[in-house]
Amino acid sequence: MKTKILLTLMMIGMPICVLANDPYHKYLKIAQIDIDAISYSELGSLDMNMIGSWIEDAQFRFNTGTPANNVDIKKNELSYEFRFKPKAWGQRSIEKDIIKTRMDQQDFAYQQLLNAALQQRYLKLIDYFQQHSKLRNLLASFELLRQESVLIQSEVSSEQFDPEKLLDTEEALKQSHNMIELYLHRLNALQSELGLPQDSMDSMKISSGINWVLNAAEIRRTTLTRQLEEQLSPAVLDAQMKLQLSQSETQLVKAKQQLGINLLKFEYSDRLTDEMAFQVGINIPLGASFDSSKSQHNVHMAKSQLNNSLAKTKQSLTEIRQQISWLAEDWEIVKNQIERRKKYLQKDYAKTNPFLAINLQKENINNKQKIADINRKTLTLYVSQLAMSGQLAQQPLRNWIRQGIPFLTQEKNF
Repeated sequence: MKTKILLTLMMIGMPICVLANDPYHKYLKIAQIDIDAISYSELGSLDMNMIGSWIEDAQFRFNTGTPANNVDIKKNELSYEFRFKPKAWGQRSIEKDIIKTRMDQQDFAYQQLLNAALQQRYLKLIDYFQQHSKLRNLLASFELLRQESVLIQSEVSSEQFDPEKLLDTEEALKQSHNMIELYLHRLNALQSELGLPQDSMDSMKISSGINWVLNAAEIRRTTLTRQLEEQLSPAVLDAQMKLQLSQSETQLVKAKQQLGINLLKFEYSDRLTDEMAFQVGINIPLGASFDSSKSQHNVHMAKSQLNNSLAKTKQSLTEIRQQISWLAEDWEIVKNQIERRKKYLQKDYAKTNPFLAINLQKENINNKQKIADINRKTLTLYVSQLAMSGQLAQQPLRNWIRQGIPFLTQEKNF
């Protein structure tokens, strides 16, 4: 009983260990590390100080003059003037809203950078998976060609021997070998970029450790069960913040043009007798100004851009979902073809006819490559959908192309 419990705990714990040391996880997490290094250092504070939050601007003036009938510099007249413009009623609150919106835009810019960086890395992984599948299928095809060549050579002394077929098979073997070298070189280049151990031509073996990648059918089920939220799209959020900013700037223009005090001046003059003066300026609204018309136009344009972004994003997400559904249907058809040919291989007529068995296996290899091509297209669309809907960079980050969609957990620093 104890042994069974230990084995169960090990089976539960193994995926956690695998994910913690998963090179694909690490490759994706590096995107956030890179963005953090270049973005947060550029963010600056937008907060106003206490005085700046209440006063628009302030001036101190110093004047000196000499009477025309007296050139004695000691009898110069001096005056000191301090003037400032208090902010209009409600202006301080509106400016705080504008500052908050601009800070939100800074955070959103970071999310956009992270979203783009993650999308690029996902596409690189998908390219690697495609190269991986292509090479595995080339190796399997090479082995079948080798078997076919041996079978043909065994018929040299019989009437069934076809020298042209042998020549074609040998030529196909050479081309297959060259293609294997080419794809192995490409795969090793990608593995080096991803930080994975490289495969060798000597062993002619490629690991099959990417079975955890979502296939077209699983992606369709995932997208159908997840509600499309075009409101969270980066393009829509960007348009929303621009509209919010335009509306706040329009309110700011109105606040500055409303009836109220817009100037306070204190003056002290040192003439024959000391004099002090106090002046108040009152702002008088004169109706719509150029600034107000301009701000209203900006609001109108921002609303139009938001509506366009919503419509465009919704349409694009719907089209992607439809394309994923179609690809999943193609995937099912090809998958069924593979299963049928596997059953044919178990028949007596296939077991007694080696050439027929080889041809059936060749068809299965071709179908497996079709499956890989369909999965690549579906994964690419899936990642585009996640990036477009704003889910790719949502915290906490996930590995969206792994079965179960696990978190990209942060590693501990010791």
